[in-house]
Amino acid sequence: MKGKWSLARIIGCAATGVIFLAWGALSGNVEQRSTSPDERVIAEVRQYTFTPATEAAQTRVEVRSRFGLFNHTVFEGPNYGADVQISWVNSKTLRIKCVNSNNFRTVSTEQQWGPVSIEYDMQ
Repeated sequence: MKGKWSLARIIGCAATGVIFLAWGALSGNVEQRSTSPDERVIAEVRQYTFTPATEAAQTRVEVRSRFGLFNHTVFEGPNYGADVQISWVNSKTLRIKCVNSNNFRTVSTEQQWGPVSIEYDMQ
């Protein structure tokens, strides 16, 4: 009976490890993080590389409240070599700059997230 409990614990620990690895892979790599001047909103540029080898990595700009658990995507698309940068104009305005934007295929853009306005500088 003692051996069965040990096996169950081992399986449980292994399953937990797999979940954490999958979560890490699906959460993307943070390329840049910036907090608003009033420290209420966090914006991040994330790179998601779980696409097939023939596809470009997905780049997203995600925002969340300081104590929020979930990110909200305000800008995204496959990135074929563009440089996506974020900066705060003020506490209520986020600027997204995309250098070499001809190498970025925009899938979605939002102009507003809660009290935050979003400006785009596509070069």
